[in-house]
Amino acid sequence: MSIFLMDDRQHCVYMNAAAEKLTGYTLAEVMGRPLHDVIHHTHPDGSHFPLEECPIDRAFPEEHQVQGEEVFVHKNGSFYPVAFTASPIQDEWKNHRHHYRGAGHQR
Repeated sequence: MSIFLMDDRQHCVYMNAAAEKLTGYTLAEVMGRPLHDVIHHTHPDGSHFPLEECPIDRAFPEEHQVQGEEVFVHKNGSFYPVAFTASPIQDEWKNHRHHYRGAGHQR
């Protein structure tokens, strides 16, 4: 399973080896960048996919878990379908710390 963690600005702060393999990017290449801008920025028809319209990235500000299927963009420019779960992670005082995005597998 691919695992990504993002901070409150949607910047990637962690991705496991499975996520690196899935996306074609290393953590060093995406660190500190909005993950959406790296792997989810374009619809398969080539049109821009704004962060504000992304159901995955709404999980953090709306404070709820989101699951579904989407299409990501590989480093090589190819598109690939994924099933995902995105959830905000809170500490015991309900302060948001990170946003978890898990892309379970290619469909």
